[in-house]
Amino acid sequence: MDAEGFFAKLVAQQHYQGGLAHEQGGRWAEALEAYRAACAGDPQVSLYWLARGTAAQRQRQWNEAAHAYREALALAPADPVVLYNQALLFLAQGQRQPARRNLEAVLRLKGERLGDRAALVHARLGDLALQDEDYQVAETHLRQALVRKPDDSYATAALQALPRLREFAAPYDQDGRLPAKIGIYAYCGALLLGLPGDDGITIPAGRTGQLDGHAAVAAVLRRLADTVLAFRWRFDALVPLDAPAWPLTLALAHTLGIPAVRWPQSLQGGTVLALAVTVTETGESDHAARVAQEHSDAALLCSLGLRGRPWQARPQPHVLCVPTTVTLPWVADTAATASDDQGLGRTLTDLTARQPPDETAARQCAWYREHCRLRFDLERFRGP
Repeated sequence: MDAEGFFAKLVAQQHYQGGLAHEQGGRWAEALEAYRAACAGDPQVSLYWLARGTAAQRQRQWNEAAHAYREALALAPADPVVLYNQALLFLAQGQRQPARRNLEAVLRLKGERLGDRAALVHARLGDLALQDEDYQVAETHLRQALVRKPDDSYATAALQALPRLREFAAPYDQDGRLPAKIGIYAYCGALLLGLPGDDGITIPAGRTGQLDGHAAVAAVLRRLADTVLAFRWRFDALVPLDAPAWPLTLALAHTLGIPAVRWPQSLQGGTVLALAVTVTETGESDHAARVAQEHSDAALLCSLGLRGRPWQARPQPHVLCVPTTVTLPWVADTAATASDDQGLGRTLTDLTARQPPDETAARQCAWYREHCRLRFDLERFRGP
């Protein structure tokens, strides 16, 4: 190698290292520019093309990503990372069959060397089989994923979802997407009620959880209250699982004529409705939920919203309004006092009383009577 060629390779490597630094900082546009320079300086390194494809894909530059992966595979045809990333690109473009071929090639060429990373490939193949309603193949891949990685949360949830998905003639839409109500029921065994403005069954995809104004919050509480009445649930107390839920708990308790208890550890048995504003994967409400369960005979966990992957939320809510973060119209004030919460609770109580009856409650009951494989027993909450 001459000096000029050596220098070009050195500069290309420096561009690549710079791209990694940008990538680690979340600066994907800058990373892409650096990887382009690395590929131009030394186009015979498949790693540079892989990095360029990944960065382009993050920027939704599909054509450039596709070109980069083709170049990487021309240099390293059996590279499992390139094949897997290209499969993700195919999926992003709705090309399920090419994605499946890539994933199967990863297992065929490198499966035994991947270790627990093979779980991710099996889980993807299982997910594709679910979309095709090929439940036998899906179960095989999902079980293989758990053999490779026993704590794989998605594979565990998907296996539990199989009998629920089989209840539907065609659970997935033509794009391979699972409607929200079916998805929460299948993967979490939970109820999804929606928000005022929808019919309670078809929950709009990509909807925001922003509640504009106190009346909007009251309308959500009205739907919760009417659903409780329609299902004939009976509770001895309501308790909040997070601080923002306390005024809502006060209003819902007053609407239902049930005592509100401020702290879960103050519960004294009985059946309890435990309310959170938004549950997350990081589990900010998890401790309070466990305390509520420990200090009651049975606790129905309800959350207005959920942030993250539903099957990883902690606690796992039994009743959910929307699978997205719910934002209340008032800003949390760390200096707020108990009297502020009491006043807000009274305001929400008055507004909830003025809301018209929620017309979705009967539809909710009918839908869940047809699909009753929930992960908890609703009958324990039914009153006389």
